[in-house]
Amino acid sequence: MEGNTLKREKWLDAVRGVACIVVFLSHFYLTFCSESVFINRVLSIKPLQILVNGNYAVCLFLIISAYVISVPVYTCRSLDRIRQTAFKRYLRLMLPVFFASALSLLISRTAGYYNMQAADLLNNPWLKEFFTQKLTAAGLLHSSLVGVWWQGDNSFNGPYWMLRTLFLGTFLVIILAIITSGEKTKKAYAGGVLALMLCVYLEVNVYDSCLVLGTLLAFIKCRTNLFEIRKQKKVSLYIHVLLLGVSVFLPCFQNELIRFFSEYEMFPIYFTNPAFYNGIAAFLLLFSLMGLPGIQNRLGRSRLLSQVSEISFSVYLLHWPVICSFSCWFYARFGAGSAGTFKFVLFLFTSVIVTIVSKIFYELIEKRLCTALTNKLCSLYLKTSPKESA
Repeated sequence: MEGNTLKREKWLDAVRGVACIVVFLSHFYLTFCSESVFINRVLSIKPLQILVNGNYAVCLFLIISAYVISVPVYTCRSLDRIRQTAFKRYLRLMLPVFFASALSLLISRTAGYYNMQAADLLNNPWLKEFFTQKLTAAGLLHSSLVGVWWQGDNSFNGPYWMLRTLFLGTFLVIILAIITSGEKTKKAYAGGVLALMLCVYLEVNVYDSCLVLGTLLAFIKCRTNLFEIRKQKKVSLYIHVLLLGVSVFLPCFQNELIRFFSEYEMFPIYFTNPAFYNGIAAFLLLFSLMGLPGIQNRLGRSRLLSQVSEISFSVYLLHWPVICSFSCWFYARFGAGSAGTFKFVLFLFTSVIVTIVSKIFYELIEKRLCTALTNKLCSLYLKTSPKESA
């Protein structure tokens, strides 16, 4: 990366796409399969548990987001670009959320949500926690424009709870990156600031600490030569492979670690929070992959992962309404008391529908309509509208 030209790291998009798949798998599992003896027996084989660990995927999303926002600050140090990032961030997130929430409102108004009926049949109280409020047009405007971003409102879509952290974290990340990106700023001082903020946010909110970890990752990438392969020895590559293994297996032992630390009051409370271990594992995954260019190249060249990453945000926005409408209706109508084969068929149907709906939403709404609206609105405030995505 030189000057103001930033090379897109396609392998990061691939990882984000995989994380999106994990979120979908975790929600389908929690809805229909959490009581399945066979599936739980399979998932007891480590590290298969990570396939339905949505919390791990959320931590990956947050760290990648913070990293992508921080890198331009460390490399370009352009105040104009920082201003553009902060201004456009809200529109890039808000507009797709508005249209996805409008779809959720339509489903609700036509009595299309069947999660309550399916919850009774599945004896799943968790599933009853969603779409309990009456959705209205006024609520749509408030939720999409304000509630999601400042209050963590998820009345229109359960997974929206993460967006408040993702959005407000933008400003935290930019401030941290600016403080630690000065050419005359000593690396030890900058590293100390990031370490201090990490400790603070671990006490305040573990998910916010993932944003600090993403900034730290960008700091290491841009202000050190740790990932310059030409200067690495074989032992360094072996360490990255070892850390990759730790990043995959650590989340599988989080329950054992939580039970251990919960017996001792001397440890901080976040030692008993699953997000703490998932955040560490997500950071180690990205850190290790940055030192393994061979894996990066394979991830970046994968056409399948490229297509998945392209629609990943649309999948995130739409998969839960699809599960709570079509999937729950299908189960309530045909699947009561059915065997595991039926749930597998239901999973295939749900996957196909989520993929098709997300692809259509991406092409028509996110890619065309939302991009056009964002550029139009930004042109009223910004002198330029760079193509780079924040």
